[in-house]
Amino acid sequence: MSDEEMQLMKKRTLIDLINRETDQIESEQKRPGWTPWALLGALATLLWLLMKEMALKNVNWQDIGLIFLTLNLTVEGIKSFSSVLAVQNTSVSEEPRFVLSPLFGHARMYMLIILLQFSLLFYTSICLKQRILPIAKISTWILLVVTIIAGLAAFISSYYRVPYPIFQKAKWRTWGSLSLVVLTIISLFGYWSALVPGFIVYGQPDIRTATILTLVVYVLILLADVRTTSPILASLVSIRRDLALDRMDVNSATRQLDIALSGMQVRDLLQEDVKEILDYYDGVNKLSKEVIQSHKTAESFIPAVPLDLKNAELLRDLQASRALIIVSKGYLKDMTSLHKELIRSIRTFARKATRIALMDIRAAKGIEEVAKKITEAQNDAENLLAAAREQVEKVELKTSAIMRPE
Repeated sequence: MSDEEMQLMKKRTLIDLINRETDQIESEQKRPGWTPWALLGALATLLWLLMKEMALKNVNWQDIGLIFLTLNLTVEGIKSFSSVLAVQNTSVSEEPRFVLSPLFGHARMYMLIILLQFSLLFYTSICLKQRILPIAKISTWILLVVTIIAGLAAFISSYYRVPYPIFQKAKWRTWGSLSLVVLTIISLFGYWSALVPGFIVYGQPDIRTATILTLVVYVLILLADVRTTSPILASLVSIRRDLALDRMDVNSATRQLDIALSGMQVRDLLQEDVKEILDYYDGVNKLSKEVIQSHKTAESFIPAVPLDLKNAELLRDLQASRALIIVSKGYLKDMTSLHKELIRSIRTFARKATRIALMDIRAAKGIEEVAKKITEAQNDAENLLAAAREQVEKVELKTSAIMRPE
């Protein structure tokens, strides 16, 4: 079988795989569940019921706030317990994989509503005058503030190229999740302890109003989380189109498909930073060769004996040597600038590599391999710069020594 036939077979296999993946995603999106129209209908009904309850004059906003806060904390507690159990039972990939935060751009409205929800809960917890256990209050404030800060960080990072791990192995994440669960349990205990004793005396309008408000909040969250198309689906369709039209070779398509389905590897995340570093190193290396060439040419014009200023030919050679020294100094200046940029890029790489390693400790091995090569390039660039400076100084000294004082 020829290479061309082999490539054609690989292309067909790859296109079949993409077709199966796109069919699976589309079938999952067509499963019965909440639709935007159903959620809008539910929201309209809830708002109509809320307006009827709000028209009543005998509602107690303190009681409504306590019930509303307790119900929201209960729902969030159930979600937290479920997510912790899901993480414990999830199979982890053998290598670290990441996605860039702009992929979460479709979820910005969802994040905004979550931020509004927890900000409202925080405000409600401050305004409540009922007697709540101090430890429960503090626990609730910590829980809400941490969630608000995390939500803001996620929303802001969605506009930048920040990597997020898909399958992470980090102890601090496990301990962080467990800490939030503990805070949630303390908060729930404190607020339910305050809610249950007076539940009999609460007015029916208060209970209905708080329940409807809670349902409105979660309908809005569901509405913001409904996705019409998957971002992965768009990537798969683009890869399939480019592959079919020969705008992409099989190897590139395989790599892009792997990234779309499984996430980016460590080398993919660091590719741009490494390229920038290598470009600066390549510039230093080329300028070093220019300095060497200018140095050799300048040395060839230097007379072997002290200069006789009356000898026009020797004087011309000396002037040519001086001109080449000026050129060499220009190259040396450019080398110094590029070396500074190289050091800056290496520091940027180191900061980014540290963040990636903190997100998933398995990334440290891949980062270490890249860091070794970068360190070698840095040392080589420093040696080239030192050698270029030495050569320029050497030619200058020779030129000065060959001249006789007048």
